[in-house]
Amino acid sequence: MATRKLTLKQWCAALGAVVPLDLVPMLLGVSAGEIGRSVRRGALRVFTFRADNGRVFRMVRRVDLDRYRRRAPGRITSADFARAFNQLSAGASPN
Repeated sequence: MATRKLTLKQWCAALGAVVPLDLVPMLLGVSAGEIGRSVRRGALRVFTFRADNGRVFRMVRRVDLDRYRRRAPGRITSADFARAFNQLSAGASPN
């Protein structure tokens, strides 16, 4: 059975709305390391296309990106930590 080679444009069309993996940290406002860990854990699906010239394109579907955004754990910022610390030092409950 012969396999049919797809072009990058055909591959992207078959996936639907896609975002390059390099842009995902900027879109979500998180570090690239966190995205890398999510990909390795399997929390964020990545699709890979290898062109004839050897270039590799990694894309994330918008559907998977929205699903990841909804399931992403909350992050504690330095402002949140400072507010909780001030409340604890004043004797109040942080919640």
